[in-house]
Formats: sequence, C-alpha cells, structure tokens
Amino acid sequence: MRAVRRGFSLLELLLVGGIILGLVGLLLGAVQSVRESSRRLSCAHKLRQLGVGLMLHHDARGFFPPSMGGSDSFSAHTWGTPPEWKPYPRPGFGAASAYVFLLPYIGEDSLHTAIEAAGRPVFFSDIYMSARLPSLLCPSDVAPRSHNYLFSIGDRFTGFWPPGLIPPAKDAEFQAGLRGLFGLQSRVRIASIEDGLSQTIAMSEGVRPTGLGIVPGGKPVAGVTYTSEDGEAVTNDRFAVAWSGSESPSACLASFDGGRFRDGSVLLVSTRSPGHHWNYGRPSYVGFATVLPPNGPRCNHFIVQGSLTPQSRHPGGVMALMADGAVRFVTDDIDSGDPAAVDHTTGPSPYGIWGAMGSRSGREATPSLP
Repeated sequence: MRAVRRGFSLLELLLVGGIILGLVGLLLGAVQSVRESSRRLSCAHKLRQLGVGLMLHHDARGFFPPSMGGSDSFSAHTWGTPPEWKPYPRPGFGAASAYVFLLPYIGEDSLHTAIEAAGRPVFFSDIYMSARLPSLLCPSDVAPRSHNYLFSIGDRFTGFWPPGLIPPAKDAEFQAGLRGLFGLQSRVRIASIEDGLSQTIAMSEGVRPTGLGIVPGGKPVAGVTYTSEDGEAVTNDRFAVAWSGSESPSACLASFDGGRFRDGSVLLVSTRSPGHHWNYGRPSYVGFATVLPPNGPRCNHFIVQGSLTPQSRHPGGVMALMADGAVRFVTDDIDSGDPAAVDHTTGPSPYGIWGAMGSRSGREATPSLP
C-alpha cells in the first residue's frame, strides 16, 4: 500500500512565513543598528578633529575663535577698527563664523589660500557657497546641508547681540555675559574656563530641516506659516525651527506637541535654519545653547535670542565635544533644570547638569556629568 504524501497546511505555511519575516526583521534591525553605530563613530571622529583644530587655533592665537567675528561694523552701526582677522568677510560685516577662522587648522589650507587670494570676499560669494567641506558633515544626517556641527554659546537664550553701539570686542559687560566658549567677537582663553575643560562643552550637533519647496506669498501649510514670503517651507517636525521673539524656553516647549509645532506657529524658512551657511556666524546658523535638552524643540530669533537646541539623527541623544577634546554622547533625558528660569550672566546655571556643561565659569558642582 502506497503512503499518501500530505502537503503543508495553510496554518503551517503562515506560521513558517511569520517566523521567516520575524527573522528578517531582526536581521534588518541589527544591520541598521550596526550602520548607525558606524555613522556615530565617524561623527565622533570628525568632532575630535574639530577639537584639534580649536586647540591649534588657541595655540597660535592665544584664544578660541569667535562664533561670529571679523570686521566689526554692521549696517549703520560702525564699531571701529577690529583686530586683524584672516580671513573675514568684508566690507564691514562682522559675520564670519568660527569655521572661517579654523580653516587653516582643520586641513582646509587650499580654501583658506583661495579666500585670501580673492581678497576675503563677502560671506555670500561663490567661493564660500560652492565650498563643500566633508569634515563638517555627520554621516547620520541625509538632508542637504553645509554643516552639522555647532558652537556652544553657553546656557543662555538672550544676550547674543550687544544692546548698544559699543564695539562688542570692547564691551566688557557684553563679553562678561557670554557664558559659553563662543560668542560675537569673543576671545575666550583656556585660563578663563574655571569649571574645567573636561566639564565644559565646546561643540555639538545640528540638523537642517527637510525642505518642502517654495511657498508662494507665504501661504500657510498644514496649519503653520513661515517667516519669509516666497521662501522654502520645511517639514513641521522636531527639526523645524519656530520663530521666537522674547519667549522663554518654557514657551518654546509648550508650542511643540506630538512631534510638531502647534497650529498657528511661525516657522523659519529653510535658508534661515542651522546647517545652511557654514561660513555665516549668526547663532541661528552655527550656534547652540545648553538650555532645552538635546533633541528638544528649537525656537529662535534670527540674530539676538532664542532656544538654540542641539539636535541629531542619532537615537536618544547628541554627540558633544568637550573643551579638552573628548567626545561624549549626551542623552535626551539629561537633567536640564527649570525651562522657565531667567537667564543668568553669573553664578550657577539654572538649567541643571546640561546648563552646567554650557557655562564655562558657573562654578557648579557637577560630579555626575555624562
């Protein structure tokens, strides 16, 4: 008698298929995790190289470069004769970012030489706009951008710009209020970092929002509007930047809910977001503050104030370069104190451990920095 050959039942096939799909999902997750680990290592390495460049600049000039500097007159505000910065944009526009000053110290000698040969042109000239600097790009980010790394202006959300016509480099009160390692026409020396190099953050990360194309006439998109008519709208997600006047960090937090800014918010267009100009030193382009925790919302005025939150595409946090050259991963849930607190120009930071990392001379007791 011949045995009857029985095939697989539908239930068995579904069970086997489910197991295979589950294994494939686990494998893909593992592959993606390995890839992100590799990208994060590369990102950390690039930050370390920038840290070397900062130290080389300090060795050569005696101070860290300003986050925004150069010829120090702006519009009708003539602030006198600046120190000799090479290279810097001209005429009379103190807008060069720290990257411009770092070029000779981060292996970009040819670009530095070309800028010098061109007579140190204005910041929007082709010599800057056409430059592509891979050393400024974190591979975890995929959006079109000019840079991913930002300079720490400390634990403040106001005071980025002096209130009067005194040259900022000579305005002792303004310079004393700069809490971080960088600021407008700053000249921070290692000796002034009273909290210690290993306890003070120098640089972190930023992400340029994803562009959605031109919005004619500033037409609202999905409940939000934009700061410029006929500018490029951006996706309203955690990488968008909301326009902020004098609002506190707590107001910025309250305007963000469910992974997006609330309806009625005004967002900055793509060209006024971090990652757009590597060479332009305005805080909205190259700066961050240790006020709201990493990967929180970012709300800022284009020039003078705002919650300049660092952000990354790494799951759970951002990379941070400390003043001693070490690179750490700072998690999103780091203690960030009271977001409703007012700015401090002296003394301990009101923004917890995160704020203490940004202040260079707050004299905080921070035994448990990450």
